[in-house]
Amino acid sequence: VLSITSLPFATTQINAQITPEQVATIKNVGSSAISPNGLFTAYTLSVPADAKKENAGNKSLLYIVNNTTGIARSYYTSSSVSQIAFRPNKGTVTFLTRAANDKINAVYEISLEGGEAAKLFAHTANIVSYQWANDGEQIAFISMEKANQPKTDLAYAPTFFEENYDLRNAYVVQVNNGKAQQLNVKGSAY
Repeated sequence: VLSITSLPFATTQINAQITPEQVATIKNVGSSAISPNGLFTAYTLSVPADAKKENAGNKSLLYIVNNTTGIARSYYTSSSVSQIAFRPNKGTVTFLTRAANDKINAVYEISLEGGEAAKLFAHTANIVSYQWANDGEQIAFISMEKANQPKTDLAYAPTFFEENYDLRNAYVVQVNNGKAQQLNVKGSAY
């Protein structure tokens, strides 16, 4: 009698387990930002590649949900996005991405109405993070830039350890003219 009553319980537990194939399809929200008026929430949805078709990492796609209706729509799916933010006083969402023809990432902007994302600003090196000024016209950002390799008079090329870390420089840029001004900060900015 004991074995008969425990059989359905064991079958239920087996069916409730998650398989490796299911793990490979799990999507999750990476980051989010709420609009200043509270009507919209922008978020990144991390979507894994089909492991049976390609060996690739997850792609972070931009979605925006209307908090009044609860309806979420995809806004940017061409390439992975990060650092999403609402641009103050503009009714747009900005994010970092490296589009198909870009060699480095850039700040892109898309309207809450939808449409095509437009490149707003690109620096000479990858942008790590950025923050909008309250007027929505300036960005403070940090960029990773290659440090100078130490020089040597030796006849061979030594391997330098812990001497060539990338520098994290801080800048402020007026978006309409695109001229970045480096902040005078010693060391790396975070």
